Amino acid sequence: MNNNNKRVPWARYALSMAAITLFSAAYAGNSRYNFLRNKTRTSFNFTIVNNLIVIPAKINGMDLNLILDSGMRSIVLFERDFGDKIKTLDNYTVKLSGYGKKKNLPSKLSLDNEVIIADVLGSKVPVVIMSESNMLRKALVNIDGIIGYEIFSRFIVKIDYLNKKITLHEPFDNPENYNYEILPLTVKDTKPYIQASVETDDGETIKGQFHIDTGSYHDVMLFVADQDNLNFKDLDYTSLGIGIGGRVKGFVAPESSLKIGSDMNKRISPKYVKRQFSNRELDAKGSIGSGLLKDSVIVLDYINMKFYIQKEPVLINQFAMSSVDI
Repeated sequence: MNNNNKRVPWARYALSMAAITLFSAAYAGNSRYNFLRNKTRTSFNFTIVNNLIVIPAKINGMDLNLILDSGMRSIVLFERDFGDKIKTLDNYTVKLSGYGKKKNLPSKLSLDNEVIIADVLGSKVPVVIMSESNMLRKALVNIDGIIGYEIFSRFIVKIDYLNKKITLHEPFDNPENYNYEILPLTVKDTKPYIQASVETDDGETIKGQFHIDTGSYHDVMLFVADQDNLNFKDLDYTSLGIGIGGRVKGFVAPESSLKIGSDMNKRISPKYVKRQFSNRELDAKGSIGSGLLKDSVIVLDYINMKFYIQKEPVLINQFAMSSVDI
């Protein structure tokens, strides 16, 4: 057995495990995102950093780079000097919890912010500023924070990993049905889930709901709890990156095959991670991250509870024709 606990270079930690749960009623405020100039869709380019999506945004006029993470609830910014652009509430904190040992980290809350993403304007948007983000700031060079559920819940979101393009649709403006397999989508506690199955080379089949997590750079994570009958002494120890709560450790799972729908069957190198669920979350079997999705076009449609995944690669000129701004 090789218990590998060597220090891993920061480059391998970067942009990992950004899923967040925010425990604050302040997020129930009246945040509104709408298209400018009567559009019904808009497309814009993003960059890929360590398999993850980084999108440009403006918050109160500041140009920022945000991870688009389907595992988090709202905008979280890493602590830095925002000058007088972002004003926080005095004597009020929001508790953040995510992957890593540290839980319920107290952070600052700001209300009534303006957010612009391409042709979308968000008004009265709450923003949380992490009070402890030194480790994340060191790992996530030139990344300012994370955005998630407010975008996915308001628009149909098409993510073209191949051509590095995102298209946001109004809910009534359905995506073009070009060579997609369409699967039922479940959204619980702001997170999207689909049915999938993993068959390990050891002969075990793990079938159930999997979280579609654009905020994970891994291909597949398999969730385990203390009561699961796994002998971790027989598994290789590994670093899984950095989350909101600090460094994340896990174990190497057996080589496996992942099946999604009727057509997709991919070889994967999954990892085991211990995860404790709140009673608000779905008791999922694992997560499917951008490490697997990076060669696909997907559509997350929370409104109509559908998940689209491309069956075959799309030529750039063909997809570009279907993504022109209206």
